[in-house]
Amino acid sequence: MRKDGIGVQGEEKATQFLKKKGYEILERNFISRFGEIDIIAKKDEYICFVEVKTRKHGSIERPEFFVDILKQKKLILTADVFLSTNENFANLQPRFDCVFVFFNEKEKTFSLNLCENAFYIE
Repeated sequence: MRKDGIGVQGEEKATQFLKKKGYEILERNFISRFGEIDIIAKKDEYICFVEVKTRKHGSIERPEFFVDILKQKKLILTADVFLSTNENFANLQPRFDCVFVFFNEKEKTFSLNLCENAFYIE
């Protein structure tokens, strides 16, 4: 899937934001046949699979509405592929986080919100 300039910038801002919060970035844009995980990171005893959603301020829908149940299932399946091919992370607890990025076009600024443990495996 092609990402536009705002989406790419949002992912870069999210990566820097997570690093400042103590996340160790392991991989970006991991792709499997099920989908893509924007950022995979280690934080304490967790391996975090992070979905980044970027929207302009004033968008009709908030970015969190785009991480629906179908997207969650794709992220879970893709995380499973990552873990099955990277056994050195088997001792870490998986967690699904989201970073919601808002771009203020007028001021050319970004604001970010982190939602840890945004959803879980049932």
